[in-house]
Amino acid sequence: MRSELEHHRKSLAYQDLENRVHKLEKTQKRNIATAKPYYDLKTQLEVQLEVGYKLHKYISNQNELDSSIKHFVVTLPQVYELRTGTGYNTAWRVLLNTITGS
Repeated sequence: MRSELEHHRKSLAYQDLENRVHKLEKTQKRNIATAKPYYDLKTQLEVQLEVGYKLHKYISNQNELDSSIKHFVVTLPQVYELRTGTGYNTAWRVLLNTITGS
């Protein structure tokens, strides 16, 4: 019984709020119509900014990947040279070149 009363009370409060919203929509119809294009444009621009941010992040990640691939392509022959045992001095030269970026 108590839960039914609580439900009835909440239902009345909800209906009251719906009526108030409906009255506000009627009284503020002109203001809503004036402001709507602004908010629609704002939403559209926010979506474009989000897409632009994601594109920028993708391009940045792609550039980083390209840089890593180039480093790998340069380093791979040096590693092969080390594995084939072309000499102690060659190993140090490769190591120094890798560290110094030369």
